[in-house]
Amino acid sequence: CCAPLLLLLLLLVLQVVPQPQPVHDGAADQFTFLLVEPTLPSNALPKVHLLPDSATTQQHVAKSSGSLFFWLLQQQADAGGSSQTVLQGYGFEAGADLAAGNGLLRVVPAWQVVLPGQLLGLAAKDATEPVHSYVKVLGDRSLKYNYLNPNLLFVATGTSPADAGALPAEQQQVSVTLLNTVTGGVLHQQLHSGCAGPVHAVVSQNWVVYALRDVVALRQQATVVELYDASHHDLSIASILLGRTKHSAALSSYSSPPLEVLSQSFYLQHSIKGISVSQTKQGITTKQLLVNTVSDQVYALDKRYLDPRRPLRAKVTPEEAEERLMPYHELVVFNALQYVTQDKQVRRQSCSKRP
Repeated sequence: CCAPLLLLLLLLVLQVVPQPQPVHDGAADQFTFLLVEPTLPSNALPKVHLLPDSATTQQHVAKSSGSLFFWLLQQQADAGGSSQTVLQGYGFEAGADLAAGNGLLRVVPAWQVVLPGQLLGLAAKDATEPVHSYVKVLGDRSLKYNYLNPNLLFVATGTSPADAGALPAEQQQVSVTLLNTVTGGVLHQQLHSGCAGPVHAVVSQNWVVYALRDVVALRQQATVVELYDASHHDLSIASILLGRTKHSAALSSYSSPPLEVLSQSFYLQHSIKGISVSQTKQGITTKQLLVNTVSDQVYALDKRYLDPRRPLRAKVTPEEAEERLMPYHELVVFNALQYVTQDKQVRRQSCSKRP
């Protein structure tokens, strides 16, 4: 009797929010999901259903409701008729029981961010992605502290492909924003002049890679952004191995540390229409960007080619060579041996995860 009701609910769902931590019901681990139902009018609070709705999952959500968040996106027009992208974040009442025992959670608004321009690209970090190390060891034995926020959201707005023909190339632009979806805080913004959408992006660990169209050079441009925690300056390899570090407190998404942002852009030899990233069980293996080309091929691009720290000179130092850094070159050449599909074609690729 519940199957038709569940099917009807799934047809009306606006967004599915998977919870990263499973619930143990005494026999097995049970993953829970929050089903966000659209409401009318659009400014009303959304209805959120718990799935599965059992005594165990209700108790779990009641304990962790203060740390559960989700966000919704709308495309609206401002007073002047221009398009703008509105992101609204929501939370839940801490310790609140399910409303009237019907599987509905009490939603409270948390934040709102308005970005000018048409939505061109969106990518969220996979909260379940394994991370092997929270530091990067440099060639001179110094350390960089990775900014590992599971609530990182990439949003690109600006000139859409439909409007690109009506504007001169110099007036077209793409604005990139990195958001903390718990507080709605803007972590980083970057403007690309002479560029247009669509924008393909992937978020992993402490970095973001996105591709857009350079309408001036008439080529596709890929940009990498890496985020590092700039508040930790006294870390050393010995202190970490011996456990003599003062930075053992848990990181919180409610307060962001000062960030060091490294960014670099490249041109791609071939145009792409999607991008994702490889993932291993322990997160130890070097990341590969799985690029979906316009010819329906999947190319495995080593993340080292899109490193913002690639030196801007022809010869690397011994320390840079130890890190396997390569001299910067603006063009990323596709090696024929790195096509994982070989002579096959992939018509569709799932390129991003959205919470």
